[in-house]
Amino acid sequence: IEMETLRELVDLARLSASAKNLQPLKYILSCDPERNALIFQHLTWAGYLENWSGPAEGERPSAYIIVLGDKEISDSFNSDFGIAAQSILL
Repeated sequence: IEMETLRELVDLARLSASAKNLQPLKYILSCDPERNALIFQHLTWAGYLENWSGPAEGERPSAYIIVLGDKEISDSFNSDFGIAAQSILL
């Protein structure tokens, strides 16, 4: 996945609805294999599957969109997360 594709997806999310139109979400994009490896170390996969530690090398995501909420803008952004994620997935 190219960086431009990730930017386009985030732009769609940015234009989506936001509670009180506060736009508290920030995004970190990565399609770099070295950076992705660093991100992967901090992820939890399928918590209910105790004997599975997540995707093996070669099966891991080739890109990430990390969605963050800025608490200086709003303490409540759960709805915004859902709306943004839906916009990206659609």
